[in-house]
Amino acid sequence: MKEKILASQAFWLISTSVFTTYALYLPSRIVQLSGPDFWLAEILALVLCLPLILLVVLAGMRYPEHSFVEIVEAALGKPLGVFLNLLFFFSYLLLAATVVRGFVDILIVAILPRTPPVVFIATTLAVSVYLVNNGIRVLGRLAGLAGPMVFALMGVTVFLALREADFSNLLPVLAHGWKPVLTAIPPILTYLAEFGTIAFVMHHLNLPSSAFKISLGCLLFLGLTSIGLTIAVVSVLSVEYSAALTAPFLSLARGIVLGKFLNRIEALVLTIWILGGFVKLAFIHYLSASTLAQTLRLKRHQVVSLPLALLTGTLSLKLFPSIFDVIDFLSCVLCWYHPLIFFGLPILVWTASVIRCQGVSSRDSLKQACTEIKLSLFLFASTVKQAYYSVVTPSTPYQN
Repeated sequence: MKEKILASQAFWLISTSVFTTYALYLPSRIVQLSGPDFWLAEILALVLCLPLILLVVLAGMRYPEHSFVEIVEAALGKPLGVFLNLLFFFSYLLLAATVVRGFVDILIVAILPRTPPVVFIATTLAVSVYLVNNGIRVLGRLAGLAGPMVFALMGVTVFLALREADFSNLLPVLAHGWKPVLTAIPPILTYLAEFGTIAFVMHHLNLPSSAFKISLGCLLFLGLTSIGLTIAVVSVLSVEYSAALTAPFLSLARGIVLGKFLNRIEALVLTIWILGGFVKLAFIHYLSASTLAQTLRLKRHQVVSLPLALLTGTLSLKLFPSIFDVIDFLSCVLCWYHPLIFFGLPILVWTASVIRCQGVSSRDSLKQACTEIKLSLFLFASTVKQAYYSVVTPSTPYQN
């Protein structure tokens, strides 16, 4: 029997996984490329990403009760399907190596600079193996707890930092034309492409059709959050200083001073990084283990969990001697590789299934998804309306 998770758990699992590295590394990179026009680059990247994510979800909706590994083989044939599934596996393995190396280096720089990296790598991977062996239901529950905490702490940090904001740092707009804005889009797509992981968890959802709602919600939520975060970083630290920093969000928190009793609250950012880092690493580790296990026709993904952890740790040390190598790899290689793998290949699978007339009609899937989205919006509007009237016209206690 397949493990099932709630739509809310999948939402927090994907949002937290994408946002964790986005918050630390991306602001400085996109400010380097686009200057004060970073917000235009982020909006354009979100608009470009929207139809791609919908096509990825449609690929999974063609076979609602099957895993994406099975869908790839059914749509493209077994030889090509096995090859592409192994390509997905190596992509997840490489992503896990970058995540664990970046996670460890931030901890070393901020907390224990003399601790050997292998100590942190072994510890984090041991926790990841434990979480992965317990299945995606445990990961979903962990994300449901850690996700709201991560974004709440981020909101508190940004709110406290805005006391020193100078919004003139966001000007001028398009001083150098559209070229810098367009140049900054590929690095943003590096992270947004990770939304393609929704295809690999759709068969675990209680309602697979809710994948549309989850994808749209994650995209809009992360888009607004990331734009707000980068605006706070640039307005407080300036364009030049933000572009020169490796982790500007951490520097933003270090500069917060409230009176004489509250300063250097970078512990909030480290808490975000630790909680989100464990969620992301365990999630990517799970995807690599489950993809390999299904491709090799293994009954349990736990069989390959520990060997993959050892391989991930080795790759993180050999491929990335320092955090600067991780940043260069993310900026120069994954900005093209990730969209091709996590958007391009699922769209290829969807195209093949449509041409071969396999699975459920995409039109029927879209109708069902639109109905669910309308129902969710109606329930949300009703809840807001009820909360508004309960505040404006509170009910009086019954009197005899």
